[in-house]
Amino acid sequence: MGDFLGFTFGGIHSSDLGIIRISNGNDFTEQLTPEMRDITVEIPGLDGQYYFGSSYSSRSIDVEFAFDSLTESQFRRLRRIFGTKENRELIFDERPYKKYIAKISS
Repeated sequence: MGDFLGFTFGGIHSSDLGIIRISNGNDFTEQLTPEMRDITVEIPGLDGQYYFGSSYSSRSIDVEFAFDSLTESQFRRLRRIFGTKENRELIFDERPYKKYIAKISS
């Protein structure tokens, strides 16, 4: 694997947009599962808590990318694709068998 890897977001590959993903070297420090959140309630006057199970919290994935000499229309297309409020499918080239449902946060 190289330092620069591609990805697909919403069915559009990064190479079609003229961008490349930059690896920060932490690709293999990913947590096995998202953080767990216990659902509990405390009753005043009683010791301990009532436990109602656990759920996964959402996972945040940072994707850094670079581009060089984009035209104004290419840059507008980039803003339109990544400026969506809707969930899209995210697939990294090095793991084509794993799909994330992702929403851009910033």
